[in-house]
Amino acid sequence: MSDAVSFPKGDWPILEPGWVWLCGAGPGDPGLLTLQRIERVQPKLDEAPKFGQPQRTAEEIKQGKEHFVRGQFGLSEKYFRSAVERYPKDPEAWLGLAASYDQLARFKLADRSYKRARALIGETPALLNNMGYSQMLRGDLGKAKRYLVRAQQQAPGDVRITSNIEELNVRLEKIGREPIPL
Repeated sequence: MSDAVSFPKGDWPILEPGWVWLCGAGPGDPGLLTLQRIERVQPKLDEAPKFGQPQRTAEEIKQGKEHFVRGQFGLSEKYFRSAVERYPKDPEAWLGLAASYDQLARFKLADRSYKRARALIGETPALLNNMGYSQMLRGDLGKAKRYLVRAQQQAPGDVRITSNIEELNVRLEKIGREPIPL
């Protein structure tokens, strides 16, 4: 009927629709406080907010992604910036903001956003890939190559990384430099 969830002390989630706090919910648990899901309908995973993330921030990230895909980078920056202001520990929002800044050629702001994302998630393949693409946009093909090689080592066969490496290889071959092996 319901799914119980427990939380570490002091880590209280934001109450979303379909969840209810129950105190003393089980036999012999007079002081137990649990969060119970009472709805059967589950949102799609890619539409659901992350645990503890406000619904509004999840919507801002979704809007940011949609505008980014459409090439509306000013609007994507607006939504991702709003998301990081409201939820500064969301690495997805920071990565989206950084990528938006890259497309707007606001590279100093992109670097700050990548730095915040790195502090939250470390050097993941997605972060390294984005940072490599950022360097490629700036024309620093040497740095782009270093980031993309590290991304490829962590996630061989990732299509986004491979696509960026292919684009970088075209640029490297045009100036007579050695391409990255795929």
